[in-house]
Amino acid sequence: MAILIAGTCVLSSCSDDDASDKEVFSTLKPEEHKAKLEDEGVAFVQNMGAVANLEVYSVIEQFSTLMDNEEGEEVYSPLNVVLKQVTALPEGPQTAVNLKSFSEDGVNKMLSEEFKKQAGIRTWNAAKNDWDVEASDKEITYNFTSKDAKAVISLTNFTYQLAKNQDAEGFTVELIKSLNVNIKLGEKELCAFTFTGEYYDNDTPKFLEEVFNLEGFKWQTTLNLKDKTKFKSSTSFDYNDKVIFASGLDIDGNIDYTSVKETMDGVDEANLPLDQQIVDNTNAYFQIGNIKADALLDVKGLIDGYKSFKEETTEEEIVKMVNDNAKLFVRYADSKEIIAKGEFYLTEEIDDWDQSVSKEPSMRMVFGDGSSLDESTYFENGFGKMITEINTLIDTMNKNYDMELETIE
Repeated sequence: MAILIAGTCVLSSCSDDDASDKEVFSTLKPEEHKAKLEDEGVAFVQNMGAVANLEVYSVIEQFSTLMDNEEGEEVYSPLNVVLKQVTALPEGPQTAVNLKSFSEDGVNKMLSEEFKKQAGIRTWNAAKNDWDVEASDKEITYNFTSKDAKAVISLTNFTYQLAKNQDAEGFTVELIKSLNVNIKLGEKELCAFTFTGEYYDNDTPKFLEEVFNLEGFKWQTTLNLKDKTKFKSSTSFDYNDKVIFASGLDIDGNIDYTSVKETMDGVDEANLPLDQQIVDNTNAYFQIGNIKADALLDVKGLIDGYKSFKEETTEEEIVKMVNDNAKLFVRYADSKEIIAKGEFYLTEEIDDWDQSVSKEPSMRMVFGDGSSLDESTYFENGFGKMITEINTLIDTMNKNYDMELETIE
């Protein structure tokens, strides 16, 4: 029980109110749902396969080659962070929302001073194997040739504010308010990245968001703490406006930084999370294609229920309390029709040593026709097409990027 409640306090993924909707089950049979699940999995892998062929990689690779040729030339660290995220895309989208500032390998820098030093418009001069530099105090731009076309990498709209709490030695802490990075090849924009940050007076984030647009792909990460009674965080990854995957978390409670700090400072770690008074309820989700899993947890109800347990409380009463306060669903995202509802129940476990029988909690998936299967039974068979597609993608990644990923069986 403590683990279940703790999990709601450490998740870092925004959500919607699907889990609180009226429970409308799909009329499809379990095996028909499985076929649709597999189709969504296949589409997910195929969409990710398109990541392997983006033009932006060759532009960044050529840029890196030129920078390696030019001794002493450094790439502005926020720009380098963005480029690294793009090149890491085949391994899966990464979220780089940072609560203080952009940094590389944990090394903080005064980004405004670094920007002033590196600002300018550079054009690669092959004859002298060096950059020609035109002065500018508003941008860092590189012009060069890639695939016989003009390539441009630029960083613009850099704004920041000084942190109110300057507790770091050796440099001034700066909080990034805005930043844009664009990559073009010819007339085509291959990458458009934007970062937006808003902060409270104590330097904690009020709103952070980064958005990547990459040749039909888009991934977006948002952290929203504008309402101090709510915490909202979300990540989405789309291809041609269709969801590949998304995840998120909403937390209702007392999310004000000062109140949270006072609460946590006054609570013995041994009693966490049962003595916390920060989280009232959470609504979390994870989505692949049109298949969405969401959960609504009444954290306060779970804590109060757990504290009310007595020595004579039965396992059945405990399971009922959890089911009353934890609503778990797998559904179709477009229609919101429920594929299956998660339900906790008791199973009998036989001890191998003394053959004693004990009751252990487990979870099963309950379908609209009343039938149910435990999650391992439902997923252990089938999904052959999806496995084939995954292994094809793995082979492609190994070939194109010299990875050593193992195929699955």
